[in-house]
Amino acid sequence: MRDYKLKYYNAMPEQRVSNLSRLDALHNQYQAVQNSIQDLERPKVMIQGQINLRRRINDASVTTAVAGQNSETASNAPLSGWQRLRQLRRHLHSLQGRYTEKHPEIRRTRQLIAQLERELGEKTPSSGKKVTPSRLIIDPEIGGLQIQLKELSLNIQKLRADQKTLKKEIPKYERWINETPVREAEWNALTRDYNELRRNYDFLVSQNLQASSVENLEKKKKGGKFKVIDWARFPEKPYKPKFFILILAAVGVGLGLGVGWILALDFTDTSFKDVNDVESYLGVPVVSSIPYLKDHVEVGHDRKSIVIWGAVFLLYAGLLLFVLFFLWRHGKIVL
Repeated sequence: MRDYKLKYYNAMPEQRVSNLSRLDALHNQYQAVQNSIQDLERPKVMIQGQINLRRRINDASVTTAVAGQNSETASNAPLSGWQRLRQLRRHLHSLQGRYTEKHPEIRRTRQLIAQLERELGEKTPSSGKKVTPSRLIIDPEIGGLQIQLKELSLNIQKLRADQKTLKKEIPKYERWINETPVREAEWNALTRDYNELRRNYDFLVSQNLQASSVENLEKKKKGGKFKVIDWARFPEKPYKPKFFILILAAVGVGLGLGVGWILALDFTDTSFKDVNDVESYLGVPVVSSIPYLKDHVEVGHDRKSIVIWGAVFLLYAGLLLFVLFFLWRHGKIVL
């Protein structure tokens, strides 16, 4: 898209209005230059006519002067050499306006001028070229008119150069305007999917910028200073769990298990505990009851059981106290 726009930038659809306005301005400028040339051509023609008129008047006067010179020469009343040289130059200039350089009268006049210059000692060479106005001053008014004519010619020449430049510019803008529909169709085909891609790209860029700004804000917040309103206090006892309640619950559960175990053993024991139980079970009266007497083996066995269970209880109590002390020392529990 970039390369296409750079290649056909002046013929793109967005340049159509500016091209039309520029073309209209060029046409107006061309017409203005044409009018200016016409306005300058009219005074140029008038000045040229005035110069030709003055030359005809001077030619007539020069002819009269030359005729008078011939008559004076015939009557032995010669003019001075400088006056005669001036008259011959005027006569040569008038002849150059009517004839070519090969005319016999022009050649004869040049020969007379060259001869008179040699006689007067003037160092101006006589060639086949026309005598310039700097060497031949016929009429001051003709000189002024020639200066004006030259200025007009220069202005017309400059305007014609501008006119040529405008002629080159106008077809270029016309070509761009004519190519605009083709460029518009090609541009639409080239940018058919561009708008959707552009919207997606802009959305991603905005999300990226937003994420970057949030990240920078978070980094700045980390280095910020905060005022502590409520200072942290070391707790004297834990908020939860309540250790005292746990101890009570453990004691209660232990007592419940102990009583429950005893009751369970009592209910599961099928031995007779009382004389009434025997009478009710057998249906015969009991005359007497003899208590059970243990021998020394059974007594020893009972003592061993008491010692073993006592040792187990003490070991269990010691282990429990050691665990509680260990946890208390490491701050796991607060007593």
